[in-house]
Amino acid sequence: METDECGRSCPFHQGGEGSADPRRREGSAYHESPAPRESPASRGNLSRRAALGLTAAGVLGVTATACGGSGAAKAPERAAATGGPPATAGARGKQPETARLLGMRAHPEGGWYKETWRSGKSLRVEEYGGSRPTASAIYFLLSAGEESRWHTVRSSELWFWHRGGPLRLQLGGTGERPAARPTDVLMGPDLAGGQRPQVLIPAGTWQRARPVDDEEALVSCVVSPGFQFEDFHLLPEAAAR
Repeated sequence: METDECGRSCPFHQGGEGSADPRRREGSAYHESPAPRESPASRGNLSRRAALGLTAAGVLGVTATACGGSGAAKAPERAAATGGPPATAGARGKQPETARLLGMRAHPEGGWYKETWRSGKSLRVEEYGGSRPTASAIYFLLSAGEESRWHTVRSSELWFWHRGGPLRLQLGGTGERPAARPTDVLMGPDLAGGQRPQVLIPAGTWQRARPVDDEEALVSCVVSPGFQFEDFHLLPEAAAR
């Protein structure tokens, strides 16, 4: 991921929903421009958004909960520049409708993402060699046929399933490479069938994910201490074969 124009490191982070930071530059590679004035055309899309459960006031209740209030998002604190997403983080195909409605971008590990929140509080973590926000959160979408490639994150990560089909998470241990026989965890709404709506991935654990069937899967990922790209390691494709 290249360093963004705003001087802020954020492979996942495009400025939290509701951010009104006037210093944010329009057109930045990983930061959204200020929301345009509502037009008749945009109002015409309201019914489509409502049908998908993706309206600004009720996008699965995540923004209001994560921001710890009545639903008004808090402007995130800027992180120190630490490098950006690799050059491979470009679009890899047609953007799915859900990704378009949520303003998501292609993710270097596969799938689509949009940051929804980054804590305004930070802490110094000695083993990280610097400070981190206490937590950060993103939407993450995998369409049918897409996968999140093997990778690790230095911090612990919680996945929350929201909608679509079931998602298979594979955990590959904490060795130099993913384990040959990873542990499978199914995410989804079928509790009786062994699916779970929330899964914790311990810090430094190899992980990958893919939809079980021909339905997309929308989740949220909350990382604590908050995500920075230098804490992310993607297994090279050649090594994954």
